[in-house]
Amino acid sequence: MAYPRLLNLDEEVLNSLKTYLNDAITNHKAERATFDSELINMQDDYWATPLSENNTFPFQGAANIIIPLTAIAFEAVHANMMSTIYGLDQFVNIKARKGDLMDYAKAFEDYVNYDLEHNVKFKDRTESAIIELEKYGTGFGKARYEEMIRYGVKTVDGVEMEFPVVYRKGATVDTVSISRFLMPFTSLHPQESPRSGESHSAPFSEILRLE
Repeated sequence: MAYPRLLNLDEEVLNSLKTYLNDAITNHKAERATFDSELINMQDDYWATPLSENNTFPFQGAANIIIPLTAIAFEAVHANMMSTIYGLDQFVNIKARKGDLMDYAKAFEDYVNYDLEHNVKFKDRTESAIIELEKYGTGFGKARYEEMIRYGVKTVDGVEMEFPVVYRKGATVDTVSISRFLMPFTSLHPQESPRSGESHSAPFSEILRLE
């Protein structure tokens, strides 16, 4: 995975940045407590899980079936949405703005559509964002450049040596879950917000391995 170039910050600036980010994240967690509770309640409505396995009222063993109206409505909307968005033969239509580029427009259009469908796998990677949009009214996605390298082992003159294999390299898109998307509620757009980001968590051993 490709990341931006690291910044070399002196100790004073680094401490100030840590303090700012800590205060910002703490304040955002406080302001979104009610919002997160609503997300949980809406997801519970979707699953429609009975409160207990065995009902005792009005009699022992009474039916405890809950009709998942939210899920039923969602599935109808989702099927229609996916058919509308991805029912087209291509994602992108390109028109040249200069005469000398018109000969290349169709070839470039074919390349972009092929890349989105076969390499980026645009439909699979954006469906989760569309699902959250349909469930909650808001969905987030991110576009980035990804370079993933794995290592194989080969034997040369009786000595095992690792060699890099480019597993994936190119543009990609991903869904950012609403529960992990961090942006002040006073902002309306990530690019105009003083800060926006995505929350990640991992065991400390995994972080050490990544380093």
